[in-house]
Amino acid sequence: KQAEEALRESERFARSVVDALSAHIAILDETGQIIAVNKGWRLFASSNNAVLISVMEEANYLQVCETAVGAGAEEAAAFAAGIRAVIQGKQEAFSLEYACHSPSEKRWFVGRVTRFPGEGRIRIVVAHENITERKRAEQTIQASEERFRALIQNSSDIISVFDVDGVASFHSPAIESVMGYTPKLIIGRNVFGVIHPDDIASMRTSFESLISRQLDTISVEVRLLHTDQSWRTLEAVMTNQLDNPVINGIVVNSRDITERKKSENELTALYNASSYLFKSDSLLNLAHQIVKAVVTEFGQADCRLILINKDQGQLEELAHSQKHHIKVQKIQSLDRVGILQDSVRTGKAIYIPDISLSLYAGSASSGIHSQLVIPLRSMNGLMGLLDLRSTEVHAFDNINQRILSAFGERAGFAVEAIKLYEKINHHAGQLEVRVTERTAQLQRSKDRLEAILNHSSDAIIMTEPDGVIRQTNQTFSKQFNYPIEEEFGQLLSILVNGEQSKTVLDTLKNAVQEKTSQRLDMVVYRQDGTFFDADIAISPIIDTNGITTDVVCSIRDISLHKQFEESLRVALVKEKELNVMKTNFISMVSHDFRTPLAVIMASAETLEAYYDRLDAVKKARHYANIHTQINRMVALLDDVLTINRADAGAILFKPILIDLNQFCQDMAQEFQSMPYMKHRLLYSCSSPPVKVLIDEKLLQQALINLLTNAFKYSPEGSVVEFDLSFDQEHTIIRIKDSGIGIPESDLPRMFETFRRATNVGQIEGTGLGLAIVKRSVEAHGGTIAIESHIGTGTTFTISLPLLEVELSPA
Repeated sequence: KQAEEALRESERFARSVVDALSAHIAILDETGQIIAVNKGWRLFASSNNAVLISVMEEANYLQVCETAVGAGAEEAAAFAAGIRAVIQGKQEAFSLEYACHSPSEKRWFVGRVTRFPGEGRIRIVVAHENITERKRAEQTIQASEERFRALIQNSSDIISVFDVDGVASFHSPAIESVMGYTPKLIIGRNVFGVIHPDDIASMRTSFESLISRQLDTISVEVRLLHTDQSWRTLEAVMTNQLDNPVINGIVVNSRDITERKKSENELTALYNASSYLFKSDSLLNLAHQIVKAVVTEFGQADCRLILINKDQGQLEELAHSQKHHIKVQKIQSLDRVGILQDSVRTGKAIYIPDISLSLYAGSASSGIHSQLVIPLRSMNGLMGLLDLRSTEVHAFDNINQRILSAFGERAGFAVEAIKLYEKINHHAGQLEVRVTERTAQLQRSKDRLEAILNHSSDAIIMTEPDGVIRQTNQTFSKQFNYPIEEEFGQLLSILVNGEQSKTVLDTLKNAVQEKTSQRLDMVVYRQDGTFFDADIAISPIIDTNGITTDVVCSIRDISLHKQFEESLRVALVKEKELNVMKTNFISMVSHDFRTPLAVIMASAETLEAYYDRLDAVKKARHYANIHTQINRMVALLDDVLTINRADAGAILFKPILIDLNQFCQDMAQEFQSMPYMKHRLLYSCSSPPVKVLIDEKLLQQALINLLTNAFKYSPEGSVVEFDLSFDQEHTIIRIKDSGIGIPESDLPRMFETFRRATNVGQIEGTGLGLAIVKRSVEAHGGTIAIESHIGTGTTFTISLPLLEVELSPA
């Protein structure tokens, strides 16, 4: 009895354990009949009364699965096949994931089939487990992976994965837009094969630091070889992901900073070169520092600083720094022919990329192949030149010219400043003789400096180190409309708007702290609220103890410079438009000549080959074709010549006294009698007929173009109105059609040469017709106006000054 009780207790324990499981479990016999189910199975079946009886004890579950119909029938059949395979011993176990839809949500289950071990009767365990949460997690992970994949595919930065040797296993598509390589082309290649030789050692060190775990992330700058054989500088962040089983490599995020590096290098070179300007205490020493800076900081081979001696009428070399021994004249006359003299005369920089091909080839020094001359300016005008020469052709690119010009501007003011400084020192030496004379000379020097400031074209402001204005020159008062001294005590930032105030004060603070000049390019505001573009130079004044006592701010109005840049941009756009229109015109004219020539050729060949066989009517028809096409080409040539003469101001205007009503009526009848006329032309004259002074040829050409356009752009069978009227001062001609109309955006430019409306589609035309009309009308001193609406038609109204003679009644 104790053994039986223990057995029953064991069975109760086993059932409790099975009932406690979340899976829905059923035991089947060898026929597929359900012997027992657990609590989870029973509760799930109870929630669906329609299938409760068919899936509980004594029901044949195998048969239920095999005979299932409707939604899920395919999965049920597969599950039945799995149960049968396990019963027959063909499989040890079987599992199937399937979807189960409830009214409120989609759920997922996995069904598992296993067989009891042992030699006894066959017993099959069927377990169904809810895996909805696992499926949702998998879908979330998949969506996240797709999102990250999309980010990588569309990122402008290059994302790469390398192994420990630098061999690429992955590159994002950005590698092609940045470096020219397709990912397939470069995957599997060692990155060190495209790294600049000077950067290989540092990159190997970075790789080793990551691999050895000295650092987990490293930021580097490296130069890589582009497919166009140029070197591109990339900013890269390298991360060790070797322990990540998914990545198993070094991940590198990189972006192209080539242009930024070029700008940084330009600014660094300009800053370093400008520092030479503050190391001198004499004009000669400064001149040597300037040419040394050009050779040292900008890498140029030969540089001279030349001063203009207007009193002697000559150019005088003050300093010369060179790597190659190029013989040049140290003193030259201002009157001779040469590149230096031309730069002085024009006041502009001159660049000769290849002297042998220039006008200066005969006067150039031996060994010089390219030359750049930059004017040095001061507040008093042109005072010298920087003469750069090279033994190579095309030695100075646009970057060289731009940065050297900027340095030349600073050098010019430095030379002027040192010249003033030397003059002041000279005066100081003389003032030691007598106190009275010294005081007078100092006063004169002060007056001279004030005069220079007051007559400077730049607004000059003296501030405290914290930016409080202490003094301004007269130009400031004129430029900013401030009464004298009203701005004293206010911050320098009053000259800019709120957003830029912090920028100005921060720049001034940097100038004071770093004891170096700073420069800004921004919009400044006058007292009345108007504004202009300005170049702002901020320079600290440092005493003998190295303390900044004051700050000088120079403000230059560069509005004209900005406007000039904008006008150049607009001119370039217009030039491109003109080139496109001319190209289209040439194409259209070629077509318009080719078509009549083809007709002429066909008729001529027919006459030549079959002249004896053709009757008189057919011969006349061919001759008429030839005559018509010749007239067509002549008309096109007349249009081109009219435009050409009008643009050259040579259009011939020969008015005669005519009956304009009869003239227009004849033209209307001529159009109406054309055999191919497919429109109705209604002519009317709403005023008594008068004789007027008109150039018949010009007016006829204008009206033919307007009427032809009206027919061309109107549907067949539509009406074209042609009306003539007179008022006390004008002759008015109106031509109205009901055609496709002209878009409103095209109307302002419809009378320009080669201009056609954007909605003409495949309708042929040269773009000359309306231009000829306008020039013909203007030759009469008249005007023409357009009124047009898309889809309803266009009306052209010509108004000519009335020079008339009344007609007597017939």
